[in-house]
Amino acid sequence: NVVLWTTDPNSISIGSFATFQFAPSDEGTHIFRNIILCTAPSQVIGIHDLSDTQIQANMTIIVLPNAPSRLDIVPKESTILVGMFSPFSLRLLDEYGNIVPTSQILSVELTTTSSNGSFSPAGFMIFYEGTSETTFFYRETDTSGSPYQLTASALSLTVANALVHVVSSDANRWAVTPTYVELTAGESISFILQLQDAFGNPMNLTGDTLVNLTTTSRTGVFKYGDNIMESVVLKANTSSLELNYTDWNTANSPCFLRVNNGTYVADGFAVINITSTSPSQLAVSQSTTEAVAGTNVTIIAKVLDRYGNICVGLNGPIYLNTTDSLTSDQSRSLGDLNQDGLAFHVALYTVGVQTLTIECWGGTVKNTVIIRIKSGNVNSLELLMPDSVIAGTPFSGMAYVLDEYGNLASDYNGTISFTSDDPYPATLPSAYTFTHEDSGRHMFSDDFILFTIPERNITVQDEEVAWLNDTQNITIFDMTPPRAYFAVDNTSLVSGMRYNFTLDAWDDVYISKVTFYYSYDNTTFSSEEMNQSSGNISTGIGNYSVDMKLEEGTLHFYFFVSDGANQIHVYEGDDLPFSFTVKSNNNITHAIVLTLVIVFVSILLIIFYRSKTKRY
Repeated sequence: NVVLWTTDPNSISIGSFATFQFAPSDEGTHIFRNIILCTAPSQVIGIHDLSDTQIQANMTIIVLPNAPSRLDIVPKESTILVGMFSPFSLRLLDEYGNIVPTSQILSVELTTTSSNGSFSPAGFMIFYEGTSETTFFYRETDTSGSPYQLTASALSLTVANALVHVVSSDANRWAVTPTYVELTAGESISFILQLQDAFGNPMNLTGDTLVNLTTTSRTGVFKYGDNIMESVVLKANTSSLELNYTDWNTANSPCFLRVNNGTYVADGFAVINITSTSPSQLAVSQSTTEAVAGTNVTIIAKVLDRYGNICVGLNGPIYLNTTDSLTSDQSRSLGDLNQDGLAFHVALYTVGVQTLTIECWGGTVKNTVIIRIKSGNVNSLELLMPDSVIAGTPFSGMAYVLDEYGNLASDYNGTISFTSDDPYPATLPSAYTFTHEDSGRHMFSDDFILFTIPERNITVQDEEVAWLNDTQNITIFDMTPPRAYFAVDNTSLVSGMRYNFTLDAWDDVYISKVTFYYSYDNTTFSSEEMNQSSGNISTGIGNYSVDMKLEEGTLHFYFFVSDGANQIHVYEGDDLPFSFTVKSNNNITHAIVLTLVIVFVSILLIIFYRSKTKRY
C-alpha cells in the first residue's frame, strides 16, 4: 500500500494525498493519470510506502498560472481609522487564485457603498503589461454605515469585493444639531448634543461628563424637560442627549448655541435664526417733534409681535393719515418692511400741532405721533383794514406777515412803515419793528386817520425787503355821521290801533336802508323795514315811515340806519331803546258802548215823542 500526495492545497484530483495498493499485475509499475495541479509556481508530488516510510520518492513540478480571470482586493489591515488613508492591494488572479501578470494594459474601476469614502488614486487603477499587483488607498469619514463594501471591476474580469470596517479615532468635538434652524419667537426647538470624532462620528463617553450650555442671546434659555439648564451631565457609555432651546427676541438673531466641557475636545456650535410671531402692535418713531412748514419729516413704522420683535414678510397696505388738510395721505406696501422698519417722508404745511396716524389691517393695528409745525419763510406782508371809515375819525388796522402756505410768520422781526396818498395828510403809525410776542401780526389800535373823501390808499412796506408790501383801498365818508329824528303821530298809544312811526334822516352820504326794531319784552326784537316817503335816496335826506298795529304793553324800539358801505349807525339821540306804554283799549270800548246807549235812548225818546204828537 502506498500513498500518493502533493503540496498543492487546491489540487482537484488527489487533494493532499490518496491511497493506492499495488497489484501483481502492475509488475511494479503504475501510471497515475489526470493529476491536476492548480497552485503556481511549483508543487511537489510524492509517494511512500505506508508500512515503511523509508520507501518513498517525490518530484517538483513547475505550475504555470492560467490567463487572468478575476480581480482581488486585499486590505492590509482588518479595520481602518476614520479619516485616514489606508492601503489595499489589488491583484489579478486566474480561476485558481494564482496571481497572474497581465499581457496588456488593463483599467480597473474602484467604487464604494459609502457616499463619504474616497480613493487615491481617484476612482481608477491601471495595470501595465507584465504587472499583476498594485496598491491603492481608501479614506472613510463616516462610521455610521460601517462596514462598507469596496468593489473593483474591469472588462471581462470577475469583479472583486471587500468589506471595510471603519472605526472612530479619538473624541474630537462636541456637536449641536438642531431639528430646525428657524425658531419662532416664544416657541422651542429641540437639538441633539453629541460627542463626535473629527469626522462627525459619535463617540461614547468613558465616564459621566459635565457639559456647559451658553448662548449669545440675552433672552434665550436651554431646557431639559421643564427645567432651565445652564449645564447638563452626559452619562458614561452614551454619546448624545436631546435638549430644548427657547428664545423671544429676534434682535438676537442669528444667535449661537455653544457647548463645552473645558477639555481638549472642541466646543460645539449651532446657528439659530429667530423669527417673529404674529404681528400685534405698531411702533412709530419720528425724525423730529418740531418742523418748519413744507419741510419733510421722516416717520419710521415698525410692525411688532407681542414680544416687540419686528415683523417682516407681511402683506397688505399700510397707511399714513394726517390732520393737516394741506397734506395728502400716503399708502405703502407692508412687503417693503425690513428690520429697519418702513420710512414715510411727509411734509406738513399748517402751523400748529398736527397728528399723524399710521395704521394697517383696517385700523386694528395703529399708532400716532404728534409734530408741532412752525411757520416757514416770510412770503407776504398783509394789511387788514375796514372797507370804509368816517373822515377824521381814528380807526384800527392790523399788519401781518404770512409764509408761502398762509401761516402767520411768527418768527418775523422786520421793521415796517406806513404811507398814504391822502393829501391832508393822513395820520399813520410810526415805523414798527415786530417782536417775538407779535407772532407775525400786530394791531395798531386807533392809530389811523384819513380825511379826504371819497377813497384813499394806505401802504405798508418792509424797510429792508422791497417786494414785501401791501396796499389797502379804503372808502371815506363825510365826518358827520348819519343823523335821524323820529316822531310818532300820537304819543298816547292804545293797543289794537295802528300808528305811523316816522324817521327824518339827512346827511351827505348814501343811506340804503332804515330798519325799525321793536320788542315788548326788551329781549326779543322784531323788525320792519321802513319805507322812504320823501327825499332823495342817493343823499339819504328824506322821511322814512312804518305803519304798526300795536299790542298792549311797553313798546321798546330803535332804528338802524345802513349806509352804502354796510356800516350800521344808530341815529343820534337819547339812550336806546326808546320806550312807550301801549294802553289797553277798554276805555274806548266803554265810551263807544256809552255812546251807543245814549244814541239808542235818544232814538227811543224820539219815537216816543212822535207817537205822542200824532195822538194829539
